[in-house]
Amino acid sequence: MNEKTRYDQVLQKLRRECGMLIQKYSAKLHKASHEDQPDEKLSHMYVVIKMQEDCSRVCTEATHGITFSGDDEEEVIAEILEYNYDERDIEHMIKVEGTNLFSHLQMLNQNCIKRSDPEWSQFDIPQLLQNRKVNPGPVGGKRTQFCKNCGEQIYVSKE
Repeated sequence: MNEKTRYDQVLQKLRRECGMLIQKYSAKLHKASHEDQPDEKLSHMYVVIKMQEDCSRVCTEATHGITFSGDDEEEVIAEILEYNYDERDIEHMIKVEGTNLFSHLQMLNQNCIKRSDPEWSQFDIPQLLQNRKVNPGPVGGKRTQFCKNCGEQIYVSKE
């Protein structure tokens, strides 16, 4: 009775899919690093180590929201709604865009103003929205947000 748990089965699938992604992009990364520095002789070891470090960083960033957040999805959705989003945006992000809400919230927290933040009023964002002086952006994760530092409209997306 040495069956793998469901968690182990899902982890195995994740491992396979990540392996396929790494394999797909490793040649592209290798080629791009040589194209970026055509006059320099890059050692193979240097390129491989850099790729390993960068891939590890990408994986860490992608899982950060889940790893360090004790919030469940409902709490994350509630907090995302504190930004310039509504229920329709959330539904679109989940069903159409396949957005990782935990990571998206982390990005918002780092870069954007919540409606309840004092900067929301200080930068006259309600008036900009009401007078349609801001392009609201498409429905979903690319909806216009506002920079935490200057109030300028920005588009936050998973790209």
